[in-house]
Amino acid sequence: MDPVRTAEQFAARQRQITAAAAAVSDEQADSQNRLTEAAVEAKSRDAEAAELNAELRSLQSRQTSIPKRSLDLRRTLCEQLGLAETDLPFAGELIQVRPEESDWEGAAERVLHSFALSILVPDHEYPAVSDWINDHHLGTRVVYYRVPASVAAGPGGPPGHLLAAKLEIKDGPFYPWLERE
Repeated sequence: MDPVRTAEQFAARQRQITAAAAAVSDEQADSQNRLTEAAVEAKSRDAEAAELNAELRSLQSRQTSIPKRSLDLRRTLCEQLGLAETDLPFAGELIQVRPEESDWEGAAERVLHSFALSILVPDHEYPAVSDWINDHHLGTRVVYYRVPASVAAGPGGPPGHLLAAKLEIKDGPFYPWLERE
């Protein structure tokens, strides 16, 4: 800055310095706010990346594409009720596209996604499972179906052009119910 020679110049210079200091203070506060926002965003992205990495590691170690969070929830439910995880399968663990119909796999997964994530509960275990789910804050939506011990036979197999005809159901106690559904 140029030197000042009079009291008026000095007073004007003081106002300039005060205004400049205020502007710098405002810029510093704005910069600090942006830095804080960036740190929060980075922490959020780190948490998201950690969750995705955990899901990827989980997918590598298993055969099914059921999300880890759903598998963990079922594991906890089964542990607390003294059940084996195979007693409460996800529908998606028991259904697959027939090998000769592999072109339909992507479409079948999209259509059956919600149903595949539903837990199948044998009739005799339903009251305990239902009570446990209702008594716990799970932080997620859980779909579960009561599967009766015996199911009336359906009208026969689906026509070959329907998606249902391209699916294969694992044999077991849930087979008749899944076939009818």
